[in-house]
Amino acid sequence: EAMRTKPAMTVIGEEDRSLPPILARAFLHEIWPDAPFITLPNVGHFAQEDAPETLVAMIEQFVRSPFA
Repeated sequence: EAMRTKPAMTVIGEEDRSLPPILARAFLHEIWPDAPFITLPNVGHFAQEDAPETLVAMIEQFVRSPFA
């Protein structure tokens, strides 16, 4: 329950076969229904390796947003 009060954002690769976006969305929506959920095209399970600049920019934007 304490996690529900924490800011959250999900960034997941559309090509993630370990945790497909449709399953991740369903699971995380139960905990953080209003949190941003972003899928990155042509990105797999290791988004930090496949799209590091994009991921860092999204994290920086998130921590400056009202969600954080």
